[in-house]
Amino acid sequence: MKPETADISVIIPAYNAEKHISRALNSIALQTRVPDEVIVVDDGSSDGTADAVRCWARETGITTKLLCQRNKGAAAARNAGISVAGGRYIAFLDADDSWRPEKLARQAEFMNSHPECDILFSDFEFFDESGASRSYHDTVVSPARGDIFLPLYTTDCFCWSSTVFARRRVFDNSFRFDTRYTVAEDYDLWLRLSLHYRFDYLPDILARYHWVSDSLSRRTATIFIAQASVFRRIADLAGARLSSSVIAKRLRKSYTRAFTSLWQSKCKVGALAYFIRVLTIDGWQLRISLPFSRYVFVTIVRSIIGGRKHTRNK
Repeated sequence: MKPETADISVIIPAYNAEKHISRALNSIALQTRVPDEVIVVDDGSSDGTADAVRCWARETGITTKLLCQRNKGAAAARNAGISVAGGRYIAFLDADDSWRPEKLARQAEFMNSHPECDILFSDFEFFDESGASRSYHDTVVSPARGDIFLPLYTTDCFCWSSTVFARRRVFDNSFRFDTRYTVAEDYDLWLRLSLHYRFDYLPDILARYHWVSDSLSRRTATIFIAQASVFRRIADLAGARLSSSVIAKRLRKSYTRAFTSLWQSKCKVGALAYFIRVLTIDGWQLRISLPFSRYVFVTIVRSIIGGRKHTRNK
């Protein structure tokens, strides 16, 4: 276990974030409770990300550790930050997001007065490229407190990384972001942690998600496919805490989302694969006998065959 030398460590994974990382860093400098250290992990950027971080550190005087590594993904970058963090508390901030000024102070105060809480998160707001905003928890999904495992598994992820404020010790038991995932790695970790630790929630908006044109979150098909893998894995870890019907319902929803996204992306072979998964969940036989299922299945197959014939005739 790494000796604790500071109260709050902030970890920022960054990849080619030169255009927007200053916004994230400046939101840290404006905190009413400035962190004791900021750890930026440059994940193999080819732009001026590292230079922007160095410039900010010189201007603000805030203790900053800049780790540079070859590109390994956000999971590996966050893990690298955790490994050198010296704080009793760890907060995560994505390079294209930002915090409200009271974020760290509010969460540190809550954790200090609630020793039973291991991991704290809050509401946040979306900002699109036009500047319009909306609350996530008011408009998308409602959060839970305490033992959040079941609601976190059965609904969409309401624990967003840039709002998380955790005790350092929860990461001392080999809990890390899974580097096999390029997306949904945070959802996977929160689910695994929720099997062992207590979460709590502040209903205030303390962070801002900035939607950018090259945002990872637009790769919806990739996200839904990764989430389906996460849900299968977590089902194995959870054992008796999840019934077969709950698992089937969760997987069916994920496979349907993956199918829809792949179909809309004109990836017809991939869409067919996930449509078949929808029909065979829980070891059931392929339910092509259902009229709608048969219609969709035949439509996909004909589309694939027709597309291949068109390609050959060119």
